[in-house]
Amino acid sequence: MERPSPEEIQYQIEHWDESYVGEMHISMSICLALATVAVILRVLARRMSKASIGKDDHMIFVALFFAAGYVTGNFVVMFVTIFACRPIRAAWDPSVAGAKCLDLNLAYISQAIMNVITDFVILLLPMPILWGLHLDRNKKLQLIGIFMTGSLYATHPIKPALRKKHG
Repeated sequence: MERPSPEEIQYQIEHWDESYVGEMHISMSICLALATVAVILRVLARRMSKASIGKDDHMIFVALFFAAGYVTGNFVVMFVTIFACRPIRAAWDPSVAGAKCLDLNLAYISQAIMNVITDFVILLLPMPILWGLHLDRNKKLQLIGIFMTGSLYATHPIKPALRKKHG
């Protein structure tokens, strides 16, 4: 991993409080916990009312599975980034002698691929419901086309990940 220059280190020290990474991980964790509770309550309500589990429930399970994978993947990349160097201090202090650091390119590319897969799953989840609407075929295709405009952004995370040079 390429170590930051003294100027970059100084900039990071001066602007340490401008990072929202911690808040982002906390908010993702809270949202995942709330979503899990909501799904559990939904399943309990279905059981109590003796209603069967339908296609919408299965899609909710799939969405929750991908959300949990996304949050877990972000935490894994965060910890890999934090502990990329031995000793840890070597990640920001170029003067540490005998330091060994991991190549983080694979971590960044795998996270970008995970983001793209998650984006496409989120795009595809409502398609069966849209197709089942009581509309003529042309209107359904128009609605699906509007939803699919999100795919224009879905591959965006790959380019910056490929541009990072850390090894």
